[in-house]
Amino acid sequence: MGGVNGYDSIVGAPARLTEGTMDRRTFDGTIRAFKHRTPFRPFTVAMVNGDRLEVDHPDALAVRDGVALFAAPSGVPVVFDHEGVNQIVGDLAQQASS
Repeated sequence: MGGVNGYDSIVGAPARLTEGTMDRRTFDGTIRAFKHRTPFRPFTVAMVNGDRLEVDHPDALAVRDGVALFAAPSGVPVVFDHEGVNQIVGDLAQQASS
């Protein structure tokens, strides 16, 4: 498999684990890969509780050791960790048109 840590997430396919949550290494690597795509394209972090975080700017998300801080457009910070993430999805518009 290609992509990040065995997942094809960098090309737009969801990064996820069968257990329903991500391990720390996959979480960190996938988020960093999505943040550093050139040009940057928005992506979505889908939480295990059903919430979705739409990351519209690379600086809106900081990640370290399985923990992330997301600055929502409203200015409200959201702190979450790898255990609360079900998948990370990129290029939703491109997938819908395929």
